[in-house]
Amino acid sequence: MTLFKKPSISVTDQISLLQNRGLNIQQPKRAEKYLEVVSFFRLSAYMRPFQKSERQQETEHLFKDGVEFKQIVDLYAFDRELRLLIMDAVERVEVAIRATLNNVMGIKYQTEAECSGSHWYLNENLFKRTYQHKRLLKEVEDKQAKEFNDLQRDIKKIERSSTSAEIKQQRIERRVRESYPRFYHRTYETPRLMPG
Repeated sequence: MTLFKKPSISVTDQISLLQNRGLNIQQPKRAEKYLEVVSFFRLSAYMRPFQKSERQQETEHLFKDGVEFKQIVDLYAFDRELRLLIMDAVERVEVAIRATLNNVMGIKYQTEAECSGSHWYLNENLFKRTYQHKRLLKEVEDKQAKEFNDLQRDIKKIERSSTSAEIKQQRIERRVRESYPRFYHRTYETPRLMPG
């Protein structure tokens, strides 16, 4: 491995460097604004498909003829949009699987015990021995505690405000209902963790 020795340079110098490497930049000021918020290094991965292969280059990182800065920005934007679409789809699948699992397990293990119904996941015996059940419970507990701490902070801010007691109470209730972990922790004592 080699030591990274590239010096930091201003955004204006980054534009000059790209132009010296053969990149066409029609609107340098606009490109500067883009580099200010995205960064040269983040964008550099999207430059590679537009650069000459190492065999074709006499110096490093030269661009193929006719390449525009806009093409690199468009590729970056496409990648960002694709990533958002994929994450949205993955989240929908995750939520559907969790809902199905909870709907089936909650009914199947409905008893009078504390670890039943929608709290089925609290029963360690329903998991393989190799499953890290305590870690699952810790993650749920941490999420619930974080949300409740955030709620307590919000309540203190609301109580310090100069609005009427009725408005304060409405705002607190709205904050409580913003997330289920907050609502559950504030409303129920047993079981201590929210349903699955």
